[in-house]
Amino acid sequence: IRRRMEVVRAAAPTIVDDTAGNPRTLRAVLASADALPHRTLRIVYGLRGLRGADINRRLATTLARLVADRAAGRDVALVVTASEDTADERNRVQPDERAAALAALDAVLAPAGIAYVFEPTLRAAVGHAL
Repeated sequence: IRRRMEVVRAAAPTIVDDTAGNPRTLRAVLASADALPHRTLRIVYGLRGLRGADINRRLATTLARLVADRAAGRDVALVVTASEDTADERNRVQPDERAAALAALDAVLAPAGIAYVFEPTLRAAVGHAL
């Protein structure tokens, strides 16, 4: 199924695309990534546009906890994007959605000393991760 654990690139670095839309699917995606051989786990996470601040907060909190768990034993690079260059009008991230997600990430990751990068465009986010 397109964009469900879709292998975009099989050669190193392996790139997998998934449209994780709730905390359970986000956990499943990262559990699958754990099974792939890698030195550094690089995550490009796209905020959910026009889904509301609450879902973005819940997803970001789940993501932050998953990143913190994985950062204890290996390098994890997290890049967050609003995909401003690719999102259509039905999927554009609103300021309150972005603020809710970034606040949730900060609340979990900052105390753990884990940094992440926010890139407004998907192109810049992928470039930064690679």
